Formats: sequence, structure tokens, C-alpha cells
Amino acid sequence: MKKFGLQALLFVAVLFAVSLFQIRNHIPRSAKAPHITGQFKDGSPADKDLGAESQMPARLTLIYFFAPWCGVCKVSMGNLKYLAALTPASVMIVGLAYEKPGDLLDLINEKGLGDFDLILGDVATNQAYKVDAYPTYYVISSQGEIVTSSVGYSSTLGMLFRMWFAAAIS
Repeated sequence: MKKFGLQALLFVAVLFAVSLFQIRNHIPRSAKAPHITGQFKDGSPADKDLGAESQMPARLTLIYFFAPWCGVCKVSMGNLKYLAALTPASVMIVGLAYEKPGDLLDLINEKGLGDFDLILGDVATNQAYKVDAYPTYYVISSQGEIVTSSVGYSSTLGMLFRMWFAAAIS
């Protein structure tokens, strides 16, 4: 039994180390969230300054960056609906690395996420948020500051934990 406990502890330590490695280049905690530029799904220009308190709702915001060709993104997108039902947090979806806007819209409709804010992001947004893998998540406080970030698949429970953690430390 002692051996199993040590193995479990080692497994958790390795997962934690991998997670820290994946976000090593992300925007640091407590930094102001950069602008998101691009366009909304209706074609109107998107220029969201999430670092400005006047543009932020009085709650946490989860920003989900994805690419339409990303298989992990497609699998984890369904969890966003459940997250929105379980928490008062705002969810914003930002598509990156796409060739045609129709690819993003088709995927959003296929996954039943048409009610969410969708921004067709651009290279400037990709660089500002230092997105180098998909999916990437950022949690932004109501003051417009980065609270936490993550890369890769996350279950609804995992995203809910990040939101809870963000609320606890902000």
C-alpha cells in the first residue's frame, strides 16, 4: 500500500510539472489581460479590452482559444456548455489558426455553442495571449487581470476547479 501511495504521489508530481512546463510562456498571473482583436461571428469588428474594468462583467471570464482543425479542441468544447450551466462565469470562445471563418462557425454550430460569444481571432490576439498550443484557457478576473491559464484538454470538472481556484485567489 505504501508503494502505491508513492507511485500516486510521483504521478501527480509529474502531471503538475508537465502542466507548469506547458504554461511557462503564458501571461503571468495578475498581469492585465491584453486586447482581443478580430471580428465577431456577425462580421462586426471585435476590439475587447479585457484589461479595462469598464469592459469586464462583475464576474470571472474564461477565454477558450481553439483552432478548428484541433481534435482535442473538438472533444473539450462540449465541456464549455456544462461549465456555463454550473457557474455564473462568462465564457468567451476565440478561434485562431483558421483559413476560412466558415470553418469556425461550422464547428461552433456542430458543438451547439452558438449562444456563446465567439470572436474570430487574428495573429495579434494569438501573439498577445502567447497561444502556442490548442486549446488554451485563460481565466480573467472582474478587474481584467489574468488569474490562471492552462493548455490542453480539460474536463468540465477541471475547468470548474480552475474557476473555483480563480475565484478563491482573486
